[in-house]
Amino acid sequence: MSEDASRTDPTRFHVLRADGLYEPIPFFLVTDRMAREILDERSRLLALAGAKSDKQARLFARYDPQVSAHAFDAWLQLFQLPGETEAGATATANEVAAPAAPRVSRRRRTPAGDSQP
Repeated sequence: MSEDASRTDPTRFHVLRADGLYEPIPFFLVTDRMAREILDERSRLLALAGAKSDKQARLFARYDPQVSAHAFDAWLQLFQLPGETEAGATATANEVAAPAAPRVSRRRRTPAGDSQP
């Protein structure tokens, strides 16, 4: 791929290597929308790869954005946070339920260790 092509066709999720192939950026947590965008970008890059398409496909196979998307969903479920809606928008901070406040004892302790109401 020429230098001019890389300037006019920027990528968000891949880095151009010296050999003309695109290296995937291995994101740890990926939303479903981001995974779709990564796969769309890969399709576009594979179409541009020409004779190097086999090597490019093997390079892309090293990192699966779907695995990271599943990990992100599992992380959200672990903390009982809502994930993406069906329209692809993430929940806002107001839509996330606040955790319950810790219970605080109203008793004062005396130096001897006895509790007073």
